[in-house]
Amino acid sequence: MSAPQGSGKTTICEELQHLLSYEGFQAVFASLDDFYLTFDAQQALAKAHPDNPLLQVRGQAGTHDIELARQTLEQLKLATSESSEVAVVRYDKSAHEGRGDRAPDSKWQRVKGKVDVVLFEGWMLGFKPLTDQAAEKAGKDILAINNHLKKYPAAIDNFVDLWMVVKVGDPKYVHQWRLEAEHKAKAAGKSGMTDEQVADFVDRYMPGYVHYLPELYSCGPTTKQPGKVLTIQIQKSRQLTKEQPDQFVEN
Repeated sequence: MSAPQGSGKTTICEELQHLLSYEGFQAVFASLDDFYLTFDAQQALAKAHPDNPLLQVRGQAGTHDIELARQTLEQLKLATSESSEVAVVRYDKSAHEGRGDRAPDSKWQRVKGKVDVVLFEGWMLGFKPLTDQAAEKAGKDILAINNHLKKYPAAIDNFVDLWMVVKVGDPKYVHQWRLEAEHKAKAAGKSGMTDEQVADFVDRYMPGYVHYLPELYSCGPTTKQPGKVLTIQIQKSRQLTKEQPDQFVEN
């Protein structure tokens, strides 16, 4: 599932997981967010690219451990027997005052037995890299992101059998959605970012939405197959819009 932050990806996947479980299937829910670099690795990345604001915090292509993601998805796909066991990483977004860090091994999800379905969601899944010419025109910051993004389809998107895309009328909805999530986390006793930090944090995602959402919405995700993409559109309230997008029925 590809959908902007705060649009309801987690809620939808959790509901699907419950429904599949009720029908007797083991569905594993994982998120691209869980594969962010460790805090130390992210700090090292930021120091290596001091002039690129998009790589100073987690979020954009290049801030994920895509090899760990590839290995995990492959292991889940190969979990076809009752003796199978796969460890799925977890990420703690509240660590380091909201800057985040990989959770300790003891907090990782242990998946045991045959896996029937993997529900995998992320804000930038299915983004198609720009051409080198278009990326250069977009500026050096996006050019660096785009070079990282080129590695994602082979590492992650190629595992996808069925896509669901949640379309939004304006990606700026994310500002309000992320603020609501941060306030909810704080109300639950977790540490988090200030409103100003949230605004700065979300602003670093916006170039990704600006440059990659149009292609995702008009042409579909990177590894789409005819009849295997469901696109829905939601309002700022997260309710479905009255008019829904046409579906991709052919490549």
